[in-house]
Amino acid sequence: MFVTLRLVWVAVAAAAVAVVLALILPMAVALLIGVTSVVALAAIDVVAARASLTVTRAAAAAVTVGESTTSIVQLHNSGAAVAQGTVFDNWPPSVNASEAEHAFVIPPGDTVAVATQLRPTRAGDRHAGPVIVRTTGPWRLAGVQRRVDLLTVIRVNESVRDGELVHTKVSSLRWLEGANPTTIRGTGTDFDSVRAYVPGDDVRSIDWRATARSHDVMTRIWRPEHDRHVLLIIDTGRRSAVRIGDKTQLDIAAEAAMVVGGLATAAGDTVDVLGIDREIRVSVRGIRGARALSSVGAAVAPLRPHLITSDPGAVVREVFARPARRAIVIWFTSLDPGSAGPDRVATEGVSLSGAARTLARRHQVIVVAATDPTPTPSDLRRRAVLAAGGRDLELVRKTLQRSGVTVVSAAPQRLPLELVAALQRVRLGASR
Repeated sequence: MFVTLRLVWVAVAAAAVAVVLALILPMAVALLIGVTSVVALAAIDVVAARASLTVTRAAAAAVTVGESTTSIVQLHNSGAAVAQGTVFDNWPPSVNASEAEHAFVIPPGDTVAVATQLRPTRAGDRHAGPVIVRTTGPWRLAGVQRRVDLLTVIRVNESVRDGELVHTKVSSLRWLEGANPTTIRGTGTDFDSVRAYVPGDDVRSIDWRATARSHDVMTRIWRPEHDRHVLLIIDTGRRSAVRIGDKTQLDIAAEAAMVVGGLATAAGDTVDVLGIDREIRVSVRGIRGARALSSVGAAVAPLRPHLITSDPGAVVREVFARPARRAIVIWFTSLDPGSAGPDRVATEGVSLSGAARTLARRHQVIVVAATDPTPTPSDLRRRAVLAAGGRDLELVRKTLQRSGVTVVSAAPQRLPLELVAALQRVRLGASR
């Protein structure tokens, strides 16, 4: 039960009437009449406010960050009297619900639908709160509040809107589809054809048998291999919650994974997505086809950071438990001084370098990490700390590269671009 401001004004008016009545009646009797009148009116409103309403809610199953969608709440009046009041469509702040409170008047047997505009600003699964329905009586002095718990979830997918990134996607797609042949043979290339030698071609690609049958020097042409297997591993441990700018490490990794996953599938590859720390949080296999970009986005959307230390050994065990086909493993994680240390079987399991080295024996491995582009502060102490951190990062990079692992570390804005370039080099076998 609740009371409205209108009841307060009625109570004030009743008090004024009681003062007038006190001139001809005893004060106690006058006050009793005033209080009884106000309570009776409020009680009548509360009884009349008990409407028979059926509440349902519908919303889009998925939306992209920054795009608008609508949450629709329907109220059906199955009672014999008119139902009136307000309804509040409750959503978390990151969904940016505008004008979530709506007034309604529903005749008996009718249904009314109210719409709330949503514009999510963060990726992930967003769970709606309860719908709050407040119905009042005919005088709107008091009413009844009702809470309706409706399970409604919107999956908010990460978006890629950078113009330079879109341009890079197009040019990279042409490369990955084989529009640009090469005379360099690598582990990620297939033989395509032979043509006449052009100054600047790799002399190792000269086809001496074809040259002997022809009057010209002939060169083999190679194209990027199609139908490869790309495994996207996203670390969901406590370090993925570290913020760089207005995004977390996990948000940055999800956006980069969408870009590289979309490009790989456009080139004819098959993409798997694995979210893991000590446990497997998400595992999606066999993504390919025209809607692969949205499929990768849907796979990474439910991921969230977990406040536990990741175990690189768990990643190794999961990857080796899969079919033994050679794959391109792209591991989104963070680089820290402990990553370069020797293998250890403490609470943190094996080190990142040890796990990556083990994976590189069977697969082509790319380790991806976002770095903070914040300028170096003027304070000497903080400058020394950042300088030491930079040296540690370089140590990790060199340790991984000596193990045959490609390392991509860049600011969040540049990370997808650098990753696409690294993937191109790995596909052509030029990264090792």
